[in-house]
Amino acid sequence: MKTKILAVAALVAAVAIPQIANAQASDSQLFRVIVPSNISITAPVATVSDTHDGADGDFGLPPQLWNVRGNVSGGVSVTWVVGSPFIHTTDSSQVIDARIAVAAPINTVGPATWTSSGATSASTSTSTATPRTASVTYVSDGPGRGDFGVSVSFQGGSYGSFLAGSYETTVTGTVTQN
Repeated sequence: MKTKILAVAALVAAVAIPQIANAQASDSQLFRVIVPSNISITAPVATVSDTHDGADGDFGLPPQLWNVRGNVSGGVSVTWVVGSPFIHTTDSSQVIDARIAVAAPINTVGPATWTSSGATSASTSTSTATPRTASVTYVSDGPGRGDFGVSVSFQGGSYGSFLAGSYETTVTGTVTQN
């Protein structure tokens, strides 16, 4: 009996020892995060509406905070365009010039530096054939986010010299990779 127990013990030891000798003492695992390219521009609301205060001169609508993102190494270019002067909604012969002004970003995140590539404000012109549009452009030099204050003014001049009613124009923001 002792011989059988010793034989079984020897067999177990012979099988167990090679397994212990082959045990792995360390290992590693790589973790990777893939960040997709994100170039975007977001207007805060679809429609901005305000009632003229009756004063002479330009009438500024409330400034709007537009968000621009671009996580590409060369940065992005962003352009805001006023598509036309303000046009009366029921009498399209009544037009009033529009002015756009875009301030340097109020808030920024990331390493990008944002600079204007020209004037930071522009106006449409109803007195000439062009420009019937007005635009402002900023560029970044790397990845980042910027929150831009976009202001639009109704350049009516003397109050009472233009037809009562609603006037509209549209600002379009476009962002592209540099």
